[in-house]
Amino acid sequence: MKVIEIGNTKIGENYPTFIVAEISGNYNGSLEKAMKLIEEAKKVEVDGIKLQTYLPIINCSI
Repeated sequence: MKVIEIGNTKIGENYPTFIVAEISGNYNGSLEKAMKLIEEAKKVEVDGIKLQTYLPIINCSI
């Protein structure tokens, strides 16, 4: 398995598990909610955070 680096953290077979907090769309587009979720993730010392946005109109045909 190839070793990759995110920041100063190495990820690969002989390295500790890289924990990602999945925030996804759970912040409902609110920057304030997203920041609160990020702060909560920092408290439990995750290694990374995943955010995403979703616009249903783009993926749905009418």
